Amino acid sequence: MKPITGSWFEFRHHAAWEGEHYNPSLRAYSAGQWAAMVDDMAALGMDTLVLMCSSLCYETEAESYAPVTVFPAPADMACPEAMDVMMAKAAEHRMSVFLSIGFYGNWMKPVDNMKSSQVQERAFEAARTLYAAYRENPAFVGWYLPDETEAGPAFSPVFLDYVNRYAAFLRALDPGKKILIAPYGTQKIVPDETFVEQLRNLDVDYIAYQDEVGVQKSTPDQTGAY
Repeated sequence: MKPITGSWFEFRHHAAWEGEHYNPSLRAYSAGQWAAMVDDMAALGMDTLVLMCSSLCYETEAESYAPVTVFPAPADMACPEAMDVMMAKAAEHRMSVFLSIGFYGNWMKPVDNMKSSQVQERAFEAARTLYAAYRENPAFVGWYLPDETEAGPAFSPVFLDYVNRYAAFLRALDPGKKILIAPYGTQKIVPDETFVEQLRNLDVDYIAYQDEVGVQKSTPDQTGAY
């Protein structure tokens, strides 16, 4: 089995029902504990971190993680500078980090977020803030777009428009930064000419297809086929 050389990273898990026990622990982490988490990941051989969300928005609440200022910082977070700690440690270990530009509207309504000019304005403001804070950090290699629609049998038109719109802005901000997406629905993709043409027109550098084993949509035995 090939080693796992990268992972998602988060300050709060977006799905509250999945993070019932995990999220309170993250809230209580000290700067030393956040640093130890990155140290441990590097010791396991991981060289790439993908930040799941730099801000997180629900129907009735929203918060940002330093130094993003789109939403208020969480008042009950023991280490409000957790993102700074993560980025500093990643640089120390010569890791690569993709910073999230998404979830600036209710994360459970991704299509609404993709279409919303207000959400886009928040996301672009956050991107400028993050870029200003970390542009000199060697670990900062690119951006991650976490809002998703199912990839199978092909990408939806609204998703293609959203990705290319955001990519145009991000590349104008810094053409050297890479762009990553991680679509779900991999097992439903039909790799025909329509899908191949979509890939040609999708302005991203990396597509991290989800195997969907962990969410029980596929089994390990099935992943070889797709």
